[in-house]
Amino acid sequence: MPTSATYYATFDSSGVGSWTATTPYGSSPTPIEEQSCVAGLGGNAIVCVGGNTGTNVTSAVNYATFSGLGIGSWAASALYPTLIEEQSCFANAIGVTAYCV
Repeated sequence: MPTSATYYATFDSSGVGSWTATTPYGSSPTPIEEQSCVAGLGGNAIVCVGGNTGTNVTSAVNYATFSGLGIGSWAASALYPTLIEEQSCFANAIGVTAYCV
């Protein structure tokens, strides 16, 4: 079932801490599932590409900054050039370029 809920947790050598709710995903209240997200772009940004609203595949791209206090406000970005879901996205080593395949 699609959801717009997002959570964050701290982690260290002991494992992952408790999950805490943060800013819901997306630039609209439409929940999206099966999108791919890339974290660390520019040092503190997360970008989520495509996905499925439960009835439609989308080319939406949304991004937000993040910190140890959670995820900031989501904003829409340029659309991915095609409808896409269940893809893999990653960033280059210096975190300035996202790739989706």
